[in-house]
Amino acid sequence: MTVTIIVLLIASISVLLGLVIVAFGIRYLDSSETQRRIQTFVLEPRNTLQARNLTELQSREISGSLFQRTILFWLNTVISFLGRYTPKQTMQETQRRLTIAGNPYNLRVPQYYGFRVLFFIVGVVISFTIFQTNASLEYLLIALLILLVFLVAPGAWLNTMMKRRQDMIRKIG
Repeated sequence: MTVTIIVLLIASISVLLGLVIVAFGIRYLDSSETQRRIQTFVLEPRNTLQARNLTELQSREISGSLFQRTILFWLNTVISFLGRYTPKQTMQETQRRLTIAGNPYNLRVPQYYGFRVLFFIVGVVISFTIFQTNASLEYLLIALLILLVFLVAPGAWLNTMMKRRQDMIRKIG
């Protein structure tokens, strides 16, 4: 019973202390620019406000769909982060291969390796899920096969893109 009262007392003091800190922050730490804008829009009477020309406002250009601006942006950030940990010699060879392939989808080397790592992680998750459904030898083999496919697929895709571009160049020349 006394422990409950002590905990309740500490929680009440913490909440009051938090409210005091928030009130102090709002009152004294607010920037002068914010205060000026609040006074302009809230405190001045309506008849003293200057007429605002809406054509002077700069419009923000929003290009692309919501999917491109959110999901693809996030995915690109994750892929670029994962691709930073690729050895330099491997990056140079991959850059050469991407150039031969015609830089499909404007991929850079870190993005490509980030994509490979992300693709492998998806393969691990799928393989683990399949193996968890039934821990038998057949499901283990299926899981390993899926893991192998997810490991090899990005490299095979890049090889296919390289051969396709080389064939196209040979036909033209």
